[in-house]
Formats: sequence, C-alpha cells, structure tokens
Amino acid sequence: MKKTLKIVVYLLIFFFGVFVGILCQKRIWSIVDPDIKIGVWELVGIVVAMLGSLGTCAAVVVALAKEKIIRLFTHPTIVASLHDEDGFDEEVDLEQKSPLASEYFCLLDVINKGNVSANECELKIDQIQYADKKGRSLRQIRDDNKPSSSKVPWEGDEKVKLQKDLRKEIVLFKIIQPNSTGTPAVGDPSNIDKAKLSLCGYELKDSHAQHGYWEVSYYLSYDSGEYYHFKIAIEWNGEWKTRQKEMKDVLIVKLLRNENISNNK
Repeated sequence: MKKTLKIVVYLLIFFFGVFVGILCQKRIWSIVDPDIKIGVWELVGIVVAMLGSLGTCAAVVVALAKEKIIRLFTHPTIVASLHDEDGFDEEVDLEQKSPLASEYFCLLDVINKGNVSANECELKIDQIQYADKKGRSLRQIRDDNKPSSSKVPWEGDEKVKLQKDLRKEIVLFKIIQPNSTGTPAVGDPSNIDKAKLSLCGYELKDSHAQHGYWEVSYYLSYDSGEYYHFKIAIEWNGEWKTRQKEMKDVLIVKLLRNENISNNK
C-alpha cells in the first residue's frame, strides 16, 4: 500500500514539474524575445494537456491497485480491551451458602470499529516470554509441551466473522482452583495440587505455570491480509484466593499494547 501511494505522489510531482517547466520555458523565451507571448488559450491548452495526462496516469494506477485503493477507505478496524477492569473475572456459584471462586479467567473483548466485516478471524499466540519474578530478565518459552497449534479458540468456533460494531469475547487464560482437576493429596503436603496458569492455546510446563511474570503476544488475522497485534502482561505470585477482591492483590493483568498492521505493500 505504501509503495502504491509513493508511486502516485512521484507521478504528481513529475507532472507538476513538467507543467512548471513549460511555463518557465515560455517565460524565459518571452524575455529573450519580447514578441513571444503566452496567450490565455495556450495556457488553457497546457492545463488541459496536463489534466489529460494526470487522468491517464490515475486510470492506470486505479487499474493496477484497485483493491488496495478501496481498502484505504473500506476496511475493518479491530479494537481489543480487557473485559474486566481488574483484567480478570471469577467463576462463582452464587447459590452456595458461602460462594467461593472455582476459577479465574481473563476475558478479551474484541470489536470491529471499521466500515466492513472482518471475515475468518483467527487468534493465535505469537510469543511467550517468562521470568520467575517481574524485573528479572525475560526469556522466550519454546516447545513447552506445545500442542500442534497455538490457536486460541473462540467459543464454539475456530474462526469467526466480526461484523461492523459487533463485539465478541474470547478467553485468554484461566487459573483453576487447586485440586479441582484431580483427587486431593493425602498426607504429604508437597503432593497437593497447586493452582496453575493455563494459557488457552498453549500448554505450559508446571515450572512455568505456578508463579512468575509472563508477557504473551497475540495476533488476530482476518481475510483482508491485515492483522491485529496485542500483548498482555500477567504477574502472579502463585497464591490462590477464594474471591476476586482478594485475588487481585496477587494477580495483575495488563494490556500492554495493541495495533492494526497491514501486510499490504
């Protein structure tokens, strides 16, 4: 896209230079020979010739880059934000006498603010960086029991269509209550299941899932050849709290940056 715009600008500059050159030439000759005059109709002819050349040039550019030019004015614009102001929410059975959280989850709101639909939207994890504590050097996690795909599933679909002003939600990670996935250990406290961070679309080793600081980069691709990139930061000391108002003291989630990026050159 940038290349096409540069070509158009260069052509406009070229024809403007030609136009100025013709006028300057006439002006110089009128100084050398005062009998040479630039008539009104001659000037009109020059302008018409220039406009005709510009029109021909514009027609060629439009023919060669029609789709790219259309996308300058009609395209999806993806905007994402964390659903909850704390960066995460809780799953609670409110019918219990003393309701306790069974899991915590990070929900991302995705909305299309553009003027056309974004089709075949697919969210993937691009990179995961980890440190056992915030402030220490991050290192990229590779092949951490990684499944064959790092796709983050939408609810019920692999790909979705985001129509104009339509909002969709997608879960990025969960922290599940200790012992909720197995039988509680007896006797040896070291065998008690610990709460773990579970990234949707990527399986972490226990040593990378029980506490620490994570920066996870994502990209959401769609059929126009563009994609939306964002990153979240997760800081958690490994403790489990029974309600969100206490959990937010030990779990911090932030959206670091986000941007729409085009692959069109």
